[in-house]
Amino acid sequence: MTTRDRRFKTGEECAQMGKYRFDGYTDGTSTPAPTAEEREVYVLQEHLFPPIASQKKRCWWRPEEPPAFRGSPPPRPERRARGRAPAPRAGRDSHGGGARSRRP
Repeated sequence: MTTRDRRFKTGEECAQMGKYRFDGYTDGTSTPAPTAEEREVYVLQEHLFPPIASQKKRCWWRPEEPPAFRGSPPPRPERRARGRAPAPRAGRDSHGGGARSRRP
């Protein structure tokens, strides 16, 4: 069973950070309904799933989004200042040589 197919109970440790939505109370009741703000939560990895605070009740949570991407991030585009030449690299003079020039 994948994380996406599971339900998580209030007080359980979150194995995969992400957005979760309310999926019912653990006692089997469905009322009173949680507030709109309480229907969705973002839970960080190793944090505990919260209760519905306005009702002081334990509940079930179901993942809303697919798990976070765990691969390497895409490369960032190179940023250049507008109207300026790129700065010279450290350790090189303005002529492109490896050592600094000495002028008499």
